Amino acid sequence: MVPREMELLAEGEHFEAEASGGNSTMLVPLYWCNHYGFGRTSMWPPFNPSRSHTEFKEEFAKHGRLVGQRWLKLNRLVLGKEREIQETIIKLTDGDIKDEHGEILNLEHYLERSWQVARDVYNAEHVAKPGRVEGDFYLDPKGSITVSHSDDLDVFALDFLREVPFSRITPAPRYTPLYRHGANYSDDREVLDQYVDNPKGVDLEFPNTFTRGPVTYNQGVQDFLQKHRATFLVPHINMEDLTNPLNLLMFIHHRARFAPREFATLDNDLMYLGKYSQILSGACDPSCYVAFHDGEGIRDSDVPGLEPRIWYKHYIYKYKDTDKAKHWEWGTLLGGKHAYGSMEAWLVMQSQAITFLFLSSLCEQMLDLAQETTVKDPLQTLNNQEIFDIESAAAQRINTMRQEKQTDTWQDMESIRQYEPIPTGTHFNKYLSKLATKRLDAEEHIKRLFDEPDYFVNHIIEQKEHHWTNLRMGYEPMRGTHIEKYSSSDETYRHALYLDCIRSVLRRAFFEFFIWHAVEETLQDLVDFEKDHPSRGSGPTFLNGAKVWPQVKWSNLPVHENDENFRKYNRAQLLVRYAAAFFVYEFRKKAIHAASEPMRDIYCVSHLGSEMPPDKLGRGLEKAYYDGKNISLSLRSQALPREREHLPRIVAELIENFISRESSSLFVGMRKVTARIQKHIDDCEDEEMRNNFSNLICKTVDGLDVLSEVAEHMDLHFPCMFALMHWKSGREHKRRELFSQHLSTNESLDFLAFDEFEFEKNRVPDKRTKRIFRFLDEMQGFLDKTPGENLGKAKGDIKRFGSSLLHEFIHPFNENTPFQVGDAGLERLSKHMAINRNQWPFDRKEMPWDFNNDLKLAADERAENVEIWKQLKKELTEQRKRSANKIKNAWKREGGKPESTDDPVSDWLKRKDMLEERVKNKRKTWKKKRQRQKEQYRRRHQVINRQLEDEDMQDTTSPEASPAGGAENVETVQEHVQQLHIQPQPRPQAQPQPQQQLPPVPPLRQLPTPQVRPPQQPLGLAPDGNPKGILNKNSWEIWTRILLGEIVYTKKNNKKGKEKLPSVRWSQVETAVGHIDFVKTKSQNTGSHYTFQWTSACRWPSGLVDSFTLVHPHGKSEGPNSVVAPFKMRIWREFLRGRGFTYEFLKEWYRHK
Repeated sequence: MVPREMELLAEGEHFEAEASGGNSTMLVPLYWCNHYGFGRTSMWPPFNPSRSHTEFKEEFAKHGRLVGQRWLKLNRLVLGKEREIQETIIKLTDGDIKDEHGEILNLEHYLERSWQVARDVYNAEHVAKPGRVEGDFYLDPKGSITVSHSDDLDVFALDFLREVPFSRITPAPRYTPLYRHGANYSDDREVLDQYVDNPKGVDLEFPNTFTRGPVTYNQGVQDFLQKHRATFLVPHINMEDLTNPLNLLMFIHHRARFAPREFATLDNDLMYLGKYSQILSGACDPSCYVAFHDGEGIRDSDVPGLEPRIWYKHYIYKYKDTDKAKHWEWGTLLGGKHAYGSMEAWLVMQSQAITFLFLSSLCEQMLDLAQETTVKDPLQTLNNQEIFDIESAAAQRINTMRQEKQTDTWQDMESIRQYEPIPTGTHFNKYLSKLATKRLDAEEHIKRLFDEPDYFVNHIIEQKEHHWTNLRMGYEPMRGTHIEKYSSSDETYRHALYLDCIRSVLRRAFFEFFIWHAVEETLQDLVDFEKDHPSRGSGPTFLNGAKVWPQVKWSNLPVHENDENFRKYNRAQLLVRYAAAFFVYEFRKKAIHAASEPMRDIYCVSHLGSEMPPDKLGRGLEKAYYDGKNISLSLRSQALPREREHLPRIVAELIENFISRESSSLFVGMRKVTARIQKHIDDCEDEEMRNNFSNLICKTVDGLDVLSEVAEHMDLHFPCMFALMHWKSGREHKRRELFSQHLSTNESLDFLAFDEFEFEKNRVPDKRTKRIFRFLDEMQGFLDKTPGENLGKAKGDIKRFGSSLLHEFIHPFNENTPFQVGDAGLERLSKHMAINRNQWPFDRKEMPWDFNNDLKLAADERAENVEIWKQLKKELTEQRKRSANKIKNAWKREGGKPESTDDPVSDWLKRKDMLEERVKNKRKTWKKKRQRQKEQYRRRHQVINRQLEDEDMQDTTSPEASPAGGAENVETVQEHVQQLHIQPQPRPQAQPQPQQQLPPVPPLRQLPTPQVRPPQQPLGLAPDGNPKGILNKNSWEIWTRILLGEIVYTKKNNKKGKEKLPSVRWSQVETAVGHIDFVKTKSQNTGSHYTFQWTSACRWPSGLVDSFTLVHPHGKSEGPNSVVAPFKMRIWREFLRGRGFTYEFLKEWYRHK
């Protein structure tokens, strides 16, 4: 039965119910819910779908009133005493409050107590007693506050075994999760079908426990759901995020001041995992929608809480012909994502009730701790100006804390989003800096691929180490043929693997080169559009102490501008989602996660597309990517208890289950998974990270993380847009066409046309490709008996190869595609490759060419090139031999593993111990993170205090080699400090002693009120208006030598002179980099290149210079205390200048001590 037929039945049943007074049993909602899996593969909702029309409406009205009451209490507490609440929280965070015994009180204790109060009140006053069939909705009466940010994902991932398909009434496939712990629900009894047909005439009871194969069903389901319900229902109430005072202050400020309905969309989104896994369920009638936002935006009500409005589908279909106003209102609500499924709306009300109970309890405790009394009715006892002043001061405090933190890190965004209202505009500026950094990285990457042979070969070998043929085929001991025969005398398989790896490296390099630029340009276009076409016609309106938006987003735009807005968002959504798919396919179609060395013994290849892998799989390696076959993986064996706690296994399962697998990934939002993986990576120490995660894995997860964050932000800001524009599955070909068109518009290659990237077929000359194979062979020790290659020849090979790639493949293939990249895009590509089309035409008689001979390199640079070649060859040869030995002896190492291992997750007691251990580890982790945050705040205050102490600081170096600013105006600095609400330490005023006689001249030194010219930027302050960072003398000199190299000065005869600055040592460079608070990235470094990453402790904000790469010296300059050669310094300087990191930039943000 198709959905429309069900809707017709529901329409008739609802008309009958209304005619009979609304008290009859509803069969269609019961039948519909059952076919969605409720009562069959998951428990019945706590509100039985068969209950009457009237009871359904009363259920929503009741919970809407309860939410309004809970919010009203919080609102009144905050309106009158928010400043006192904030100050108490900050003092608790800083450890400034002690009890009567002198013990320091902490914020964690009060968060836990607030949760206990909210839990108990909710269970007592909000939850109805369930019937014999329905599940309850109690929170765990002994449960504690959720520990970490992603506990819902952690619990789900730990228990998740696999997804199981089941039928439903819509044509699309539906899956349900199957868990390891036995709390799986299944009811396929005949009596269930009888109950669906006649719920009052059948006495249905909870199904009995049974076992089917290794899986247990109907054992402790209710207890499990109760224990973990809060983790999925209110994931934003967790200890890790709320011990950050900035998050907590924003949480209180916004939730108390905005009407509850303004957070309905956000709360609904936060419950995504719980809803789609059916861990959460509620009152449901699939034949209707519920909206909390009416046409005018404001209801004349004493309590501006949640007032649900039920929209039945059978009425909606008729509005187009019967009621144009209703039709327009409904379209606006749907487009603004203010219309929810009935179960979604019911869950939103439960989530918000718990949230307001929790925050009210916390605010009361803060006021009690501060010995403050509440203002009973602020709207009556305070005037408008007093209320406004309280709100302004509270908002300023939040802004001050953000300035102290300087900027939000990328991972902070996901946490902060939980506590802020959905932005009124795109707010893409916070993403543009990250996208610009990704674009710069991609431009640097493609340049180095065709300029540095060691960089090129490292990426090819890295791709080989992540090739899916490293995995075992099925449960056989053999791996893919290309890996098994990689070190044999027959080079056929090895060279075929080289070709596939080169294809993968080049395809990704060209993709990233164009896509980051295209996404950045597209989002900038949206930002520019919204400047002239804001999403809201006016600001929020105040009603009875609440802020409410008077209009749904975009409803104020004329039709033609609204259509243009839709087109721009459509373009952005397509670009971002198809670009993100590229990174997803690295896992889904290439299995790089499973093939990486730390993870390759966890999985084996079970299928390629729909085919079982044959014994000698992969004679012809597939070239297609977007259109390539999915690689299906299976776990090789049941895990030992200790193996399930290994970090590589945890991450491998997260990637495989919730990114790589097409069906099970639907349970979890992509950004949620990538953020969790990023946290696992960030929590590793450097050496531990290198042992657990490869550079390719880290970069792929990071690229997917960036794009999924942008997609999630867009979906919250302009929800349902992608679904509204592309809801029919049959329009995939149209979406692909639009994607290609948008790429062409943004001067990008059509990646779908270039999908196979078949550069070798009648394109790039075989002779030049084989030269690449030759130096790859020599680098790995296959040609020891016939040496003769060197770095210069290898560089000549990749230069010629790049020239042929442009001339024979990129340009002609682009000319034959429907959507072409223009000349500007191709010129940009040639510029960054540093190769022109057909710069080195192919000659069949051409001989190997030593590119470095034409450069006339200095002796020290030639010597270093020899060292690079020797060292790289030695490392890759040893790596190849180690890999061959591991493959040869793999089964010997596994001989002691028992055939049948105990999976601790299948045993409740062992699973309980595992969960408790993970909770302890999480508490340790966030305590360490909190300590790091406190240290950053402390360092920030030290910078400000040192700035105040250094009065009348004069620059003693030459103008070309000194920081801007000169002497500081102390009063100006104090003024800015006061704007930050930071109390500077007491210090003597810069005024003359009364008994001293001031000299009459110079007049500018008469001190009582120093007169300083009004500069555009106050002296001694950075561009953001705050004091500059301070570098010690040594670090300042090191940066001066790196960024300047020489000082230009004017002689007495007015002629220019130059003075070369001394060289530096590598150890000094690392120290100087650390002093500006950049750190080596967690990812592995490729060859001799070291990448340094911006941290939140750096003085300039993210988005200016976020990362840079320095080439480590080789040869005589290789040691940490050896002098860096001048040519190496020149290379550094050119690269840093390309990133915008110049001496003038450094002077804007730092000064020397």
